[in-house]
Amino acid sequence: MIPSALADFRLDDPFAIVVMAFGAVLLLTSIPVLQWRVLRCWIQPALFWIPANVAGWAFGILWTLTPSLFIDDRTAPGAIAAIFVTSGLRMAFTVAAITAFAARKVIRIARLLLREDGDVRKMQPTRESDA
Repeated sequence: MIPSALADFRLDDPFAIVVMAFGAVLLLTSIPVLQWRVLRCWIQPALFWIPANVAGWAFGILWTLTPSLFIDDRTAPGAIAAIFVTSGLRMAFTVAAITAFAARKVIRIARLLLREDGDVRKMQPTRESDA
């Protein structure tokens, strides 16, 4: 969808740049914020999840731009498929690596908090978080 949406995008139009930047931020933060709302029910210091997940997807999406460097009108369909599959796998690996790091950090912090004060409620859902 992005290439077709960017077909008429002009870098000399400030309004278009603002709209695209706002849309990109909204798109990149929407899922991590919703995931954080669920995580915070179980692990209180889960706020780190949002920027880490956004970074994972921001870097991962860059891999989807690389196929255009290798594809032209003479590229065989099999090669096109292989290039896009490779880019998709690289994107998945990038997102997984960054979010796995973030998940480990969030869990490590939660465990440290649990050891310090022994309050098991930090690891259980809270009523106020359900709203």
